[in-house]
Amino acid sequence: MKSFLTFIALLMSASLLAQDKSSFFTIKEQHVGIQVNPYKNPEKLMHFESPNGDKFGITGALRYAVENRNHFTIGSEFTFYNQSKEIANVTRLGLGIFTRYTLFAHKKVHPFIELNAYYEYYKTKFDGDLPSSWGVTNSSLFQLNYFVAPGLNFYLYSNKLSMDLMVKITHQETLIDAYKILPTFRINFHW
Repeated sequence: MKSFLTFIALLMSASLLAQDKSSFFTIKEQHVGIQVNPYKNPEKLMHFESPNGDKFGITGALRYAVENRNHFTIGSEFTFYNQSKEIANVTRLGLGIFTRYTLFAHKKVHPFIELNAYYEYYKTKFDGDLPSSWGVTNSSLFQLNYFVAPGLNFYLYSNKLSMDLMVKITHQETLIDAYKILPTFRINFHW
């Protein structure tokens, strides 16, 4: 997996260096992306409070990005995750940067590959006395994380609204509930 990520980083770097500097930094468009979506959990089907008492969680992201005329997008992203389980509440907040390369950007549907690195605050708070009998305590930490996300972008309305369907991939067990592969989507507003 590390060799794959190194290959992607080198490919993106080589493409950047091959660009004419005056045209590379010309901004084609800007966009804001919003992601709020549930996911499948091994324990529960969905994370919304249900009549039988299942707990829920929510994950999402807010991002701002600029795209140049050579199909590269760069930007910043704020991510959040909160989940209530029977014995613990888990909260994650992250702030990071990303870069994306898009193929066939002039088409209504086009593939992309994205590399995202972010610094994350992770907090676990246990409820009740059961965790203390297990020898675990409340914890919080900061960590550096990343993921690669190949996907498809669909323009939905007059090139002002688009949707990304993608799969986040990491070798770390830091995506939601220790997933290493996580399908997700995002809505983007362009101007």
